[in-house]
Amino acid sequence: MSMTRKLSAAAIPHSSPRRASLAHHWPSFSAARGRESNGAFVVQQHGHGINARRTTDTSKSFSSAAGVTKSFDQMKSMQALNSVEDSTLDSTIQDNITEKQDSTDTKNDKAAAAAKKHFHCYLLRSADPQHPLKTYVGFTTNPRRRLRQHNGELANGARRTARGGRPWEYVAVIDGFDGKVSAMRFEWAWQHAGRSKAFREAVGCDKLARKMKRRRGVEARLDELGILLNDCAPFDGFPLKVYFSEERDRDLFWDVSKETDRLDNAEVVGSLDEMPFAKQLLAGKKFSEPLSS
Repeated sequence: MSMTRKLSAAAIPHSSPRRASLAHHWPSFSAARGRESNGAFVVQQHGHGINARRTTDTSKSFSSAAGVTKSFDQMKSMQALNSVEDSTLDSTIQDNITEKQDSTDTKNDKAAAAAKKHFHCYLLRSADPQHPLKTYVGFTTNPRRRLRQHNGELANGARRTARGGRPWEYVAVIDGFDGKVSAMRFEWAWQHAGRSKAFREAVGCDKLARKMKRRRGVEARLDELGILLNDCAPFDGFPLKVYFSEERDRDLFWDVSKETDRLDNAEVVGSLDEMPFAKQLLAGKKFSEPLSS
């Protein structure tokens, strides 16, 4: 056995059984001929012997160090990404807060603008001699513009006022509603006195209410107006004021509303700019125009 270890690698033929035995017992023997055994040995030849040294641990050390470096780089990348995400999230949250504040401010501005509006119901009569009894009841926030629409000067006038009766003029404008809904309810009750539950209860007879509605002319509409203002809930609790274009119309309203206790809320105005809505809507754009024009 000692002789075998002293043999030189070069002295053994490539195909000899002895070489096969050496290769079997010493894997480094094959590596000495320039062939690696499992990639795990580095072979050094000194004279008559062969020394082999494992490099597996070293390779593992390098791999471990590389892994640590890679992990550290990944951690830094994740930290940078998290920082960017946090910054983006903070920016998004701030944008959302700003957007909500702007939305709230816009809603407050709209609410303030709506609070300044005046909601009106009005009574028109035809100035056409061929339609002396023709009237119209409506709702508006701008009586001046609405009258121009009814007379065809602006678009979006009512179909009933477009079919006949032009020119139209104001008889009365009622102001003081607390909102659009209450004003439109008043308009509907005035337009449909024979069907309005509040009006029928105030009159005390459905048949009489329907008969009153069938009447025509300004006097009939002013009679209904007096009942709505004084006897119909919830309208009798509103701080409403009636503006007339002429004294004769105010006096007629007083005559047909003898029992009402709200006659002090009737006022005659000569032009639209004397009404409260005009002072806010026009804001310095003063004009002098008769209410009936």
